[in-house]
Amino acid sequence: MSTITVPLITVAPPELEAESSSLVKQANAVTITDAESCSHASVFLRGAVTLRKKIEGYFQPSVDAAHKAHKAAVAARDGMLRFPADAERIVKGNIS
Repeated sequence: MSTITVPLITVAPPELEAESSSLVKQANAVTITDAESCSHASVFLRGAVTLRKKIEGYFQPSVDAAHKAHKAAVAARDGMLRFPADAERIVKGNIS
């Protein structure tokens, strides 16, 4: 059996946290009253999408590693569970 070391990242770096936490406050301040403010809102939305991609990119390596570790652990567990399952099947077959 091999051991997998998973670098789990569960907290964003301070600059990403600050940028993210201020986004909702900025969104609440957006008002669309004319073509120019609509254009500003579009720019804001592009920035929000960019931030979302930065957040996903930051956490994705941890998500991928955790998924890989989960799959390996499930496979190891299922491989070991075949022994008691086989033993139960054998004995139950003898009881019938």
